[in-house]
Amino acid sequence: MKLSGTKRKRDDGGTARGRIILIVCFAVIALLLVGAVALMNYVNRINTIFPNVRVDGLDISGMTLEETAQFLHEQGYDALGDATVTAQLPEEVVLSVRADEVCTETPVSDIALMAYDACKGSSAVGDTVAYVKCLLMGLDLDSESVLVVDETAVRARVESAAKELRMALIGSDLRIGEDSITVLKGAGDITIDTEALTARIVQAFRDHNYETFRYEAEIHEDTELDVQSLYEQVFAEKADAVFTEEHGIEPETVGVSFDTDEAQRLWDAAAYGEEVCIPLIFDYPEVTQAQLEETLFRDQLSTLTTSLWGSTLNRINNVEKAAASINDVILMPGEEFCYNTALGKRTPENGYLLAGAYSGGQTVQEYGGGICQVSSTLYYCSLYANLEITSRTCHYFPVGYIPAGLDATVSWGGPEFKFVNNREYPIVIKAAVDREANSVTVDIWGTDVDGSYVQMGCSTWLVYDEEYEEVEIGYKAQSYRSVYAADGTLLSRKGEAASYYHYHEEDIEWPEESPEPSEDPTQPTDPVVPEDPSEPTDPVESTVPVAPETTPAPEQTLAPGETSDPEETPQPTEPVPEQTPAPGGEEI
Repeated sequence: MKLSGTKRKRDDGGTARGRIILIVCFAVIALLLVGAVALMNYVNRINTIFPNVRVDGLDISGMTLEETAQFLHEQGYDALGDATVTAQLPEEVVLSVRADEVCTETPVSDIALMAYDACKGSSAVGDTVAYVKCLLMGLDLDSESVLVVDETAVRARVESAAKELRMALIGSDLRIGEDSITVLKGAGDITIDTEALTARIVQAFRDHNYETFRYEAEIHEDTELDVQSLYEQVFAEKADAVFTEEHGIEPETVGVSFDTDEAQRLWDAAAYGEEVCIPLIFDYPEVTQAQLEETLFRDQLSTLTTSLWGSTLNRINNVEKAAASINDVILMPGEEFCYNTALGKRTPENGYLLAGAYSGGQTVQEYGGGICQVSSTLYYCSLYANLEITSRTCHYFPVGYIPAGLDATVSWGGPEFKFVNNREYPIVIKAAVDREANSVTVDIWGTDVDGSYVQMGCSTWLVYDEEYEEVEIGYKAQSYRSVYAADGTLLSRKGEAASYYHYHEEDIEWPEESPEPSEDPTQPTDPVVPEDPSEPTDPVESTVPVAPETTPAPEQTLAPGETSDPEETPQPTEPVPEQTPAPGGEEI
């Protein structure tokens, strides 16, 4: 019995140990599962490249995509300008082709994305496995950067170098002097396989092989002179110095050439080893840079100063802004100037203030009031500079700062003031306000090629009301442009512009109205019969008014500084002004 009892105790002990081992195994598995889940959660939160990841041997561990791209850029990726394939050609000619001229390469952002994707899995478990592999064994990646080479661009560089080489070969026995070319007969020619050299350079870029290599070309002895190639090398076409659209001077070019038939004859007549001297032919330009610099804008073609006395500070501000807008404006020959375009819209945002303007036949306050004094002063100057006027309108009411017929009103949206530089050379407008003198001055500078000058004349006459023929309601003006040669000879005279100026309503002297008849007139009485009909009464005189005398047209109004020339001035024939503006929108 004791033996049996002892055995039972031993069996109970073994079972207990087995249970303990089983519990431990389950615990370990549970811990492993918990750890795996924790590791998986940790890996899934990583938004950087895993540890021990390298691209082309460069460690990019722990970097974001942006940091990886920046790091690769700093390491020279995307920096194709530093990569150059160099070929050493004969006659010390070097052909260097830069990668940034003929190649495109995979952007560093794509390489960074490739590295990021390579160290990730297709799922959360896959990411965790990839992380463990990178942590324990590391991951080495090849950037596999794709370099695309433009073979056409490489070929163009090779052909250019081949031409340079041929000229260098000739140049070793060629001298270009001041008036001739000297060539040593017996110079050689060279053959370059452009396709083979192009292919070699392309392959060098693809292999990232940037070591200089020597290209051996085949050189042939040649007793023939390539006259045409030599002509193309030497030839230069004559070109005058010009004032460009960018308002700079492009220097002149002296034309250079030689007689190809004469060059061939001299070459054929020379013996081997003999120098052949080929005369150069020079074609000198008519206009040089120095001449242009001395000629451009040297002459004051016209100038006028008009007074600002009586102007408000707002109006002076507007005049000042308008003058600044046209100051230093350069017009090329044939170019049209538009006053509205030069100034832009007159708004408070553009710095314009309220001042007097004409609108609807009334004087009102508008932004930009006063700018017409600048346009009128410029119109006057453009006439005296003998420029072509393409658009001009007179004011609705007379203005006091410039003679009749020589003003020009403008308004945003019309009327416009435009003129064309129809002169041979560029012109420049100068305009400024003198606050101390209380005036605005406009000048036009250019090049006076012949000394001709302009005189302006203007005829004016009164306009009467259609109903009240004796009431003056305004006046008309006809301007004339006379162009004289430097010696005073009249070259041309034409009517310039018609103008019609209305009087302000308060300045018109209307006749007093007659009293109206009574609505209930007194009944007539019986006529009185004279007691002595033999003595007649005196007759009543007629009350028919005498017709008023015709007011003659005033004498011609001349611009300042002019002399009268009545024998050549056409008499006005009451023209209808073509440019009378609608009564409104004038920025006086």
